[in-house]
Order: sequence, then structure tokens, then C-alpha cells
Amino acid sequence: MNNEGMMNRNCIFHIPWKLDDKLIVASDIRPIKICNALKAIGYNVEIIWGRSKERRKHINRIKLLVKNGMKFDFMYSESSTLPTLLTEPHHFPTSPCLDFSFFRFCKKNKISIGLFYRDIHWNSNDIDRFRGLKFYYTKFFHLYDILFYNKLLDIIYFPSIKMREKVSLLKRNIQYKNLMPGGDNITSALNNSNDFLYVGGIKPHIYDVSKMLEAFKKSGAKLKFCCRLNEWNEYSEYYKEFLSDNIEVIHLNADDIKETYQKVSYTIMFYEPKEYRKFAIPFKLFEYISYEKPIIASRNTAASGFIEENKIGYSLKYDDSSLKEFLNQLPSKDEYKEIVINLKKVKSDNTWEKRAEKIAQELSDCDYNEEK
Repeated sequence: MNNEGMMNRNCIFHIPWKLDDKLIVASDIRPIKICNALKAIGYNVEIIWGRSKERRKHINRIKLLVKNGMKFDFMYSESSTLPTLLTEPHHFPTSPCLDFSFFRFCKKNKISIGLFYRDIHWNSNDIDRFRGLKFYYTKFFHLYDILFYNKLLDIIYFPSIKMREKVSLLKRNIQYKNLMPGGDNITSALNNSNDFLYVGGIKPHIYDVSKMLEAFKKSGAKLKFCCRLNEWNEYSEYYKEFLSDNIEVIHLNADDIKETYQKVSYTIMFYEPKEYRKFAIPFKLFEYISYEKPIIASRNTAASGFIEENKIGYSLKYDDSSLKEFLNQLPSKDEYKEIVINLKKVKSDNTWEKRAEKIAQELSDCDYNEEK
């Protein structure tokens, strides 16, 4: 599908929450990337996002456009990490009919709907996001979401198709598609510093990076360790014993970190290979690819499988001794250059524009389903 063939086409982009202005988390960055990519490939994108009051205004405006004859090829939506009805700051379902009522409006007007299902932490034994009454409260509304997904969606997208197995309540007559994160077309030069960069979360119950830090501490290799300031303030005591002079803790947003990426030779995502990581594709994987930096990952994860398949880095056994051994015996310059060549190809095949083209093609061509 080329850009010329899609000019003057219309689509709807929907997310049920207000984006953080700082754009420091993947759940906020990804929608912006997809939305901009849809525009880049030639779509006029009508947006629905914000808090419920703002979304209602967008919805009413788009309904009026439809009633006045405007045609939309599809609506693309992304789920929140919270249930749709609990995305207001107070987390109470004060607008229970707003979003799914609009989904139903789209169905009645023969607008196909695809939704990216972000994660299933709520249904995973690996991660206890909430406990006690909060757990049952949020789970009820996650199940409420699935009830309407079954009725209203034409396609549901997952970061990895293996994730489908973890949501057994979804009906089989919905189309299930893979929609990994994308990357940006960033110019990056070879760097012989042999420094490493970690970018991501550090909450011990989700991203315990203590083994990674311990390996760097023992090896003396240089690591730039980038995490959110609020998380570091909360968990720095936990990681205190693993720090050393060769580990530099930094707190940079997506724009500020660009220069740091250019200064390092490798990137790393070294987590415990829990069940969840066997089907979860980290957003950072494709950010690392964008900068053409070979990636070091822990073995037996979806990320390491992608890295191995495309020969864009190394997957190691999850223990500090295996990582330390790698850090002390880095690949040759020729081997490093070969990996960078592979990264360039993978980057060009996995841009955000490619993801937008996939969405547009599949949702424009899918057989229209009446409300089930």
C-alpha cells in the first residue's frame, strides 16, 4: 500500500486516557508514534483522547462528521494498562457508557474497529500490580472490557501473538494479529567506546535489574543506567549494594537521551525470564534497534528470540556470571560491524510507518462484523 493510494482517506484514533505531557512511559509514547505514522502514510486522523469530558467532545464532533457524510476507513484504538472505565485520575467508573457506546456507533456505521491490547499484568501470576480489594476491583473492570471487545472488535492486536493464549475469555471469531512496537529512522554512527546503556523500569517486582548491576560492578565495564527519577527515589536503597563507580545513574526523557545513545556501543535488557516475558515484546527493544546498537538480553524471552532470529545481539543465561563473562570478552570489531548491518535491515523493516501500513491494510480489508 503506497502513500499516494491512501491520500485523503480518513480514520479514527482512540485511546481512553490523557497522555502525560512528559511522555516518559511506553504506554504514552506508543500512541503518539502510531498516530503520527498514520498521518505520515497519508491518513487524515480524527483523534479521541484525554479525560472523559474531553473525549466526549471529540466523540460528539466525529459523530456529527459521520452524520454529515464523512467516511472513515476504520477506527484504531489502544487499551490502557488500567480498565477503560477506570482511567480517570480518581479511578471510578463515572462515564460507563462513553467509549463503548462510541464503539457501537462505529459498528452501526460500518466502521471496522481494531484495538491494541497492551498487557495482561492483571491476569498474570508473575506480577502483583494490585492486592486485596484493589485486585478484585480492577479485575472486574478488565473483564468488563473483554465483554465489549467480544461484541465490538473486528481485530485485536497483541505485542506478541503468544499473548492471545493468556486471555482465554476472548472469542475465537475475532481476528487476532501481531503488532509489535516500531522504530524510528535515526542516523547513528559506529561507536568503539564499548560502553553499555540500559533504559527502562527498575521496580523490583517487575524489572529486577540487580543481577545486571552486579555483573557490571564485578567486571568494571561501563554502564549508563537510565531510569525514571521517581522510581530511583523509591527503589535506590534496594539497588545501593550493586552500584559502583563504573555505573552512572541518569534520568533522561526520550528527547534528552538521544545524545547518550550515540555515545555507547551496546544496549541491554537483562531481566529474569518470567512467564510474562515469554510473550511480552518490550517497547525499548525497537528503540534500541532504532539507534543500531547491538542488544544484550536474557535468554528464554520473546525479546531474546527476536534478537537471535535476526542476529542483532546476544542472548545470555540469566545470571550475573554469564553476563560478567560476556562483558570481559566482548565481540571482535568485525563481528560487531556484522551485527550493526543486521540492525540496519531490521530497522528499515520495522518502522512505525510499517506498523501504520499494516493497521491500515488489515482494518480496511477486514470483513465487516456486525455486533456479536
